[in-house]
Amino acid sequence: MPLPQVENALTQAELRLDAVSNALLASDLTELDLVSDQLRQTAMEISRLLQGVEPAILRQPALRLRIKRIAGGVQHQREALIRRAVTVERGLHVLVEGAQPAATYANASGPYASSGKSSGAFKLLVA
Repeated sequence: MPLPQVENALTQAELRLDAVSNALLASDLTELDLVSDQLRQTAMEISRLLQGVEPAILRQPALRLRIKRIAGGVQHQREALIRRAVTVERGLHVLVEGAQPAATYANASGPYASSGKSSGAFKLLVA
């Protein structure tokens, strides 16, 4: 596989990674979904291209550094998405928790929170 195709795919991956960063910063979920899918497709293309590359080409320091930089960028974006997801989940938990009554005891309609019922065994109480 010619090296220019690999170089072009790596350039596309770098551009897609920048687009993911911009979509994250802008909180544009539609754009984030689109560019994330494009980045995934580009990563699969790079993987396919690298399968046909001679091992000597893969040992070139510039190519290895570039691939490592892209992989680090993907890892950074993944961590940013995880942090964002945790923040959103905590915010939703606060909102939903505040809207619902405390669940310390079962609801009055539940089987354990109903008022006591007379069994009828004691008709007369003598003290």
